[in-house]
Amino acid sequence: MSEFLLHDEQAAQVYLDANATTPVLPCIADVVSHTMQICFGNPSSPHISGIQAKYLLEQTRQNARHVIGAPDGDILFTSGATEGIQTAIVSTLIHAKNHTIKNPVLLYGATEHKAVPNTLKHWNSVLGINAQLLAIPVDSKGVLDLAFISEHINNALMICTMAVNNETGVYQDLNAIEHTIRSRNKSVSWMVDCVQALGKQALALSSTSIDYAPFSGHKLYAPKGIGCLYINNNIDFLDFKIHIDKIKNMGTLNVPGIVAIGKAIEIANLEMNNNENKISRLRDYLESELLKIDGTSVNGDTTQRLYNTSNICFKGQLANVIIGRLGSVAVSNGSACQSRVEEASHVLKAMGLSSEDALASIRFSLGIYNSIEEIDTTIEKIKTLINNSVNYA
Repeated sequence: MSEFLLHDEQAAQVYLDANATTPVLPCIADVVSHTMQICFGNPSSPHISGIQAKYLLEQTRQNARHVIGAPDGDILFTSGATEGIQTAIVSTLIHAKNHTIKNPVLLYGATEHKAVPNTLKHWNSVLGINAQLLAIPVDSKGVLDLAFISEHINNALMICTMAVNNETGVYQDLNAIEHTIRSRNKSVSWMVDCVQALGKQALALSSTSIDYAPFSGHKLYAPKGIGCLYINNNIDFLDFKIHIDKIKNMGTLNVPGIVAIGKAIEIANLEMNNNENKISRLRDYLESELLKIDGTSVNGDTTQRLYNTSNICFKGQLANVIIGRLGSVAVSNGSACQSRVEEASHVLKAMGLSSEDALASIRFSLGIYNSIEEIDTTIEKIKTLINNSVNYA
């Protein structure tokens, strides 16, 4: 029988794709290993091993509440953000089957991760709700059109927005969105994708009327396969409570993963300011040097943007060709869930870019391990590639 091959050392690379996923921190890997070998009990069991596991689970839940600013409300552990999105949407739409709105709509941001509109479309059809799906437009900077929300929110069964966009790093003014929603519709269900915001922006969810907020661990140096969903304490309809209670009592919880995301959240919260200071300097340096290349421009708002992300259009080039020729430099041309598909980013097209310019755009998303030497390597490689080539497009 052949042995499963694991490389002893990580291949030498410059990893600038932290918005897609991140390496697990050594201290988090240690916590996972310890939990799997020592505190391995089933938290539903009544004996000491189960009680220990239950304690770790509840300790993590309390830590998560603290970091996301949610002393009230529930924290449901999931396999990742996509399951959180599914849970929130399914539960909302089950309840919405009893609606009395004449022309119901489901609103979502035009630059949302595809998991949101795809889930809305699927369950809208399966549950026979037959609401109209409406994408909320964004301007050329990637900012949502509040007037459009105002126009349609009274007929909305649900509205889904993002805190931070995964491709451009542009963040939305959640206070302005909340005012627009709640000044016209007090009861509509509102989900905010907070995946890219966790550990990078201060959150205070309990002080908002956000109903659901999904999070993911592997964007924050925890393992893949773990996430959580914040649920507003004001959610009171029975269908949702029954649905959540069933999920909570279904199967054996992933305690090592739960402990891992708890540790990752704790570390990110403690290091938030230091990380921003370091990473923003590297990102700004990378961006300023790449913008010296003729025909380059930044996609999205450069002031209302997360500190680790830069999405740059290299006009006249093909991003996939550049990415392929960068070799050991890992960057992307959009969401990791879509980047293998040979089509222009829906995020960039929603912002008004042509398909040609969207296909010429590359996302750089930096993390805590990046160094100035790695940024210099990236700059040199990209400049060499473009200066020595004719247009690929």
